[in-house]
Amino acid sequence: MMNLSVLFSPPLAVMTTIDYVIVVAYVLGITALGAMFMRGQKSTSDYFVAGKSLGWLPVGISVMATNFSASSLIGGPGYVVSHDIIFITRSVCFLFAIPLSVWLFLRFYHRLDVTSVYEYIGRRFDTRMRFISSGIFLLLRGSWMATAQYATGLALTQVLGLELWVCVLIVGGLVTVYSALGGIKAVIWTDVVQAVLLLGAMLLTIGVCIARVPEGVTGIFGLAGDAGKLRAVDFSWSFFQPTTQSMLVGATFGILASYGVDQVIVQRYFTTKDYRTLVRSAYAGMWATLPIILLTFAIGICIYSYYTAFPDRLPAGLIGDQWFPTFIVRELPVGITGLIIAGLLAATMSSADSGVNSLTTVFIVDLYRPWRQWRGRNTTAATAATELRELRLARGLSFGFGGFATVGAMFVGNIGTVMEITNKLNGVIGGVLLGIFLAAVLSRRANAPGVLLGALVGTAVIIYTSFFSPIYFMWFGVIGCLTTLFATLLASRCFAPPAHYQITGLTVIGQSQLGDAPANR
Repeated sequence: MMNLSVLFSPPLAVMTTIDYVIVVAYVLGITALGAMFMRGQKSTSDYFVAGKSLGWLPVGISVMATNFSASSLIGGPGYVVSHDIIFITRSVCFLFAIPLSVWLFLRFYHRLDVTSVYEYIGRRFDTRMRFISSGIFLLLRGSWMATAQYATGLALTQVLGLELWVCVLIVGGLVTVYSALGGIKAVIWTDVVQAVLLLGAMLLTIGVCIARVPEGVTGIFGLAGDAGKLRAVDFSWSFFQPTTQSMLVGATFGILASYGVDQVIVQRYFTTKDYRTLVRSAYAGMWATLPIILLTFAIGICIYSYYTAFPDRLPAGLIGDQWFPTFIVRELPVGITGLIIAGLLAATMSSADSGVNSLTTVFIVDLYRPWRQWRGRNTTAATAATELRELRLARGLSFGFGGFATVGAMFVGNIGTVMEITNKLNGVIGGVLLGIFLAAVLSRRANAPGVLLGALVGTAVIIYTSFFSPIYFMWFGVIGCLTTLFATLLASRCFAPPAHYQITGLTVIGQSQLGDAPANR
């Protein structure tokens, strides 16, 4: 049997050669795996949706890995250290928000056979709203990618002792290269590998804490409970503090925005073989996400209790987001530090590569192709030359978006903690986007001028709420969505109803006119 005294030997202060070898081997291996998928790509369909050839399991795992970035892996434990585990109640919302997103949005996309979710907005309203919603997405996910890279850079500064900007350049450069070369198939299969590594890294971290903290699990929960870190519910009514209500309502809207109208997530569903596979992948992603959320907050509890038991080992002046990276480099045995750092990189790379690919997809499908059509160039008949030109453009854009996100990562830290940055961005921008889509699918009276005015009102309200009011950030998405939705419904009354072709089969009421989504198609 393995000697546990060796595995959980006295903590180290720096990474060893073995740790560096593990990290470098992982980085080179995952980059080579991603670039390998460049072979055989002949069209943008291969690059964007993998020729609709993938099964439910890799897609479901990729969905989990994509939505779980280093922002979550660093921000979750950091929030527990600074506050408590009330965010864990959000996990309940997946159980009803995912089925709702399938019913409200995903079956529409499958029936319409779109590559981008914003193609639906173009059909339901007009090209102008397609451009606007695409632009909102580009802003949201560009900022989100920057946040994910910032979180990893923040951790690597603790590990490698390098400046933040150097660490950000390393992470951003690697992600951009393999996602630009390999396309969506590379993204999904590297996500699968990275998800396995991420899970192993999380379990190893928890195992080390249990082995070291006096009395193990009992001691960990005792120390965390005494400090109030185990508070998971708070039913008091307040829009200015974290409560159970804000978590449940805010998370429901956030999940609908991410899993229903966010191209980063939904594009994975477009790679599936048929509708049944799509639905299975959605539920697989849900069940894969729930234990990861629990493990994230378990890590926060563990490292808080560890440094409470051994306070002399914690450097002074660290913020909550820095506790976990510090634990990785100072407390883990030889080799395990390297594995955890590789897992941290996996969390970022699995999210950032998805962002690069989806940003490129939206730019080509929703901006570039309509622009060429407006210029009078035929884009409906896809020739081999046209496909090759778009494929080259897609790779070039991937490098460009990756570079912009890397630069942005050097500045997002001014917004707040990693957890706050992530939720503010999703709330401010994602909420408005969700409001646009809800107006499209729920109302046959909503029209293009109305939704444009509604989006402007929603954006103005949520910007004021975010920067000039004390409202807790979990309400941002709710406020942005509902303001946009109701403003759209009111404003649409001032304009002519939409044309028949803009609502036939494109709203919940008229959906049957497209036929029910076949189970075995």
